[in-house]
Amino acid sequence: MSGKPKLIYFNGRGRMEPVRWLLVAAGVEFEEVFLDTREQYVKLIKDGSLMFQQLPLVEIDGMKMVQTRAILSYIAGKYNLYGKDLKERAFIDMYVEGITDLMHMIMMFPFSPPEAKEKNLALIMERATHRYFPVFEKTLKQHGQDFLVGNRVSWADVQLIEAILAVEEKIPAVLLGFAQLQVILSLNIQELCSTKTSRISCERNCEEIIMSPCYTNQDCGVSGELSSSRCLFNMKHNGGRIRLVSCKTLCS
Repeated sequence: MSGKPKLIYFNGRGRMEPVRWLLVAAGVEFEEVFLDTREQYVKLIKDGSLMFQQLPLVEIDGMKMVQTRAILSYIAGKYNLYGKDLKERAFIDMYVEGITDLMHMIMMFPFSPPEAKEKNLALIMERATHRYFPVFEKTLKQHGQDFLVGNRVSWADVQLIEAILAVEEKIPAVLLGFAQLQVILSLNIQELCSTKTSRISCERNCEEIIMSPCYTNQDCGVSGELSSSRCLFNMKHNGGRIRLVSCKTLCS
């Protein structure tokens, strides 16, 4: 188990998506293995690869890592996205835990019964705009930096961007009234766009955009391609601004 990290998961965003985002932010190339059958999953259990018989599984630095939080904290620590000292790590942890609570609501939303979808979407809106986003808006104003912690991008910033875009996918106007979040979204997306691994061209035409797998086909005007020939980002072009429809980023 050497070379690029290997991400093993079902063919979906789920609990592996924040891992993908964090590796991209770190500029680390990775491989993905998608499980298509129950037999593949059972084999991993029988082989002893899944400590608690659960995915995601990430093979990195000779380890077979499970449990999303453990995977993310290892990657953040390894690639200097986890603060400069214990105090900064404590704040990053608090922010990440709050974002994770919001992301859990979003992740479970597709499984809502039809009669509960409207109510659950309203709850996501209420929690995002009254509990979670105000905290980050206030933090950014008080901190006077373009980052939640310290003076550089951290794990917390990466997960916040993922969460904002996930909520925007369901509630497009959710950032109205959150000027600081709009600013850091734009700035930090540009930071992600500049990473080697993402191979993102943030020119107006945005002809090549590659970061993380997409699993829908909505308004697919342009598609990024990877060696696996999988469509990685579906998007629509609107007035020179690329709006990514699936795993969501914004290039200006």
